[in-house]
Formats: sequence, structure tokens, C-alpha cells
Amino acid sequence: MSAGTNRLVVYALLALVGLLGAASDAVVNQWARTGRAGWLVASWVAWSVVATLVGLVLKQGYFGFGAGIVLFLLVNSGGALILDRALFHGRVSGVQWVGVALALAAMACIEVGRDHGAGQADAAVTSASTTAER
Repeated sequence: MSAGTNRLVVYALLALVGLLGAASDAVVNQWARTGRAGWLVASWVAWSVVATLVGLVLKQGYFGFGAGIVLFLLVNSGGALILDRALFHGRVSGVQWVGVALALAAMACIEVGRDHGAGQADAAVTSASTTAER
């Protein structure tokens, strides 16, 4: 898989996971608003799926742990803002939009500053240690 294709796959998975995380946040919010146990159980299931998919993003080795989690949270937060506006009629102030813009700039900085060899090295070490344990 070429580096460009790998980047596309990783970012597509990251976007999917972030948006699913935002949907899971909305489910938790429904539980908080209604107090119904069904919403709470649904949020546990949804977040179990999201956590597993975050693990798949990290397993790609494209980002280190910290950068991968920060990027997931940025996409998740963007999705939550959209859902808050669409479902719960939330509002975002001008200063908060500045924060959103800075978060997007952070995402760009993480990609540009990424050590292009570190993720592959981490994946190789993990693979080697897994093989050694067998």
C-alpha cells in the first residue's frame, strides 16, 4: 500500500471513528436528558465499538498514540458540534469558533510534523514483540 493510499485509509477511518464517537456522545446526552436506562446501555455499546475502531486506527501505525488520540478527539468534537446544532439546537460563540479553527490548525500541524518513519517502526516493534511472545 502506497503512503498516499495509507494516508487516505487512515484519515477515512479516523473520520468514521470520530463521527461515530460524536454519535455516541449524542446517545450519552440523550441518557443524561431522559434518564432512561436504554440510552445508557446503547451508549455503552456504541462506545465499545468506537474504542475498538480507535484501536484499529492506532494499529495502522500511521500516528503515535498521542497524536492519534488528539486527531480522533478533534474529529469527534467537530461531529459533536454539528450534532449539537442539528439535534439539540446548541449555539457556538465567535470565540468558540476561533477555538475550532485553532483545533483544525493543530490537526494540520500534527500531519505536517509527523515523523514519517516512526509509525512504521512502532508497528514493527509491536509485531516483533508479539511474535517473540508466541
